[in-house]
Amino acid sequence: MITKTKSGRARRLLAIASLSGALMASAAGSALASTEDTGMHLSPGASDSMPTWFFGRTQVCFRNPEPVGGPDVSYNWWSSTTTGHGSLHAGEHDCTLVRSFVGFRIGIQDISLNARLDVWEPIGPA
Repeated sequence: MITKTKSGRARRLLAIASLSGALMASAAGSALASTEDTGMHLSPGASDSMPTWFFGRTQVCFRNPEPVGGPDVSYNWWSSTTTGHGSLHAGEHDCTLVRSFVGFRIGIQDISLNARLDVWEPIGPA
């Protein structure tokens, strides 16, 4: 026979295990990774943000979709923990931004005058 004390302890352990599982599942899904096609497509002067992974490092890719010989693109990025900037010639892409943003969103602004910017996160933590 299960006593009242053991039954209450078992319920608490089950609740803690359930809550832990739910937290881990939500943290794993906190960064909705995108592909080149479904990422952000920013026009000059536009800005937007995307989620980052809470556990592990988030890789962010930038691409200047303008045809070769077209305008260069410049951009700023920021999160709660750090900031940065970059630029790309027409037709170039760069996936070297890999950081632990600890789940903070990353904002990106296209600061160029006449070039578009594509931004995406490859699937999964880096």
